[in-house]
Amino acid sequence: MIWEQKVERIAMLTNLVELGAKKCFRYWPEKVNGKPMLSDQFTVKLLKEDVWPDFTRRQMEVSKVGMEQVGARPVTQYHYTTWPDHGVPSHATVLWRLFNKLTQDADRSRPILIHCSAGVGRTGTLIAMGHLLYQANRENGIDVYACVTALRQSRMHMVQSVEQYKFIHLAVLEAYTVGSTSSSAAEFMSHYSALNRQSSISTKTLFSEQTEVCPLLLLIYLEAG
Repeated sequence: MIWEQKVERIAMLTNLVELGAKKCFRYWPEKVNGKPMLSDQFTVKLLKEDVWPDFTRRQMEVSKVGMEQVGARPVTQYHYTTWPDHGVPSHATVLWRLFNKLTQDADRSRPILIHCSAGVGRTGTLIAMGHLLYQANRENGIDVYACVTALRQSRMHMVQSVEQYKFIHLAVLEAYTVGSTSSSAAEFMSHYSALNRQSSISTKTLFSEQTEVCPLLLLIYLEAG
């Protein structure tokens, strides 16, 4: 499917083994620049691996036997490693960071592949989050029920639990209220200066506004849990 649909970006939301049960087979080589993974039709090379506390980014190269004239295709996988099966993360901040990396500068003509273990609970949750944030920015409102209903018409059991359904609301609230708060090391000084400026909607600095929002979001998450 990755080759057929020309997928260049993958979000993996499960670990290979969880609570002693196999959830997914590893489809990439074990070591960077090590022995490629071979099948009857495909060769997969792992070129680079960046590990963060909650997710790992793997840059791979996929080639197909008999398609040498096409050449190898780049595929980048963003592997979220701390999402419990049938549960939800404690907050959405890191998941949004992964989502932003996944979609940043992505070729919109090519699909993004999202998968977990069964391909319904965590997968449906992330798809819903992305769609609803887009809807919130475009329409200044969201309809979580309609979104999940539409997903389930395409694939049964998308968004598998009440906790995941509730988490979608909280995640979109966090993203729409706070936005992206991460910055690269190179951009940190300019980011810091921007936070010291006065807000466009009040006499407070952006630092002060974010400090006031943080405990409110934490309280909402605690009440929801």
